[in-house]
Parts: sequence; C-alpha cells; structure tokens
Amino acid sequence: MSLDICEQHIERLAKTLFNAKVKWMEQVLHIDLAGGTTLIVPGSEATLKGVSGDAIIQAFGLEIHSAIYECPIQKREVTEGKRGTECVSMILMKNGGIISLSLGLEGGLRIQKQLYT
Repeated sequence: MSLDICEQHIERLAKTLFNAKVKWMEQVLHIDLAGGTTLIVPGSEATLKGVSGDAIIQAFGLEIHSAIYECPIQKREVTEGKRGTECVSMILMKNGGIISLSLGLEGGLRIQKQLYT
C-alpha cells in the first residue's frame, strides 16, 4: 500500500517513523539522524527504511501494525534479528513524499475492505 504525503506532513512523519529531522536547503536534503549523524543528499529524492514496531503503531495504529507484521518479509526480518522493518519506507521529495507499506495478504485485504466499502 502506498500513501502520497503532502509536503506539510513530511517532517512530522519522518520524525515519528525514523526519528529523523529532514530539511531541504535549495536542492540538497539534510537528514539529521539519531545519534548526531547528518546525511546530506543532493538531488531530487531520498528513501528512508527501517522502522520500529512502536513507531508504526504511533503513526498508523494497531491494525496497520498487525498487517505489516503478517507480511512474509517482516517475518524473515524477525528471524534474522533485525530491529527495524524495511516493510515501511518513505521516499522524500522536494514537494512531498510517498510512504510504502508492505502488508500481509490477510491484513491487507481487511484494510482494503474498510477503505472501499
């Protein structure tokens, strides 16, 4: 599932999901990460991945969290001992962004039913 995010919500969602502060300075994106690291990305877009379960719940709620944790990719990440899931990614662009969520089939169908009925 993909969500188109307006420019005004990018900073808040980047902070909630990735604990990152993002700011465009002309055509250069500055991403301040936890621990004091700053990533400087020249160009038109950057992608962030690696989200904790708590951040997913805070941003999207328990139902989306459950659907993500049903996803085979996320199940593999758990067995590999990864702390954050790549089932949530955020593409940052100058005028907004896109959040992609990889959902399990059952959870995805439950959410689809709610959205389209």
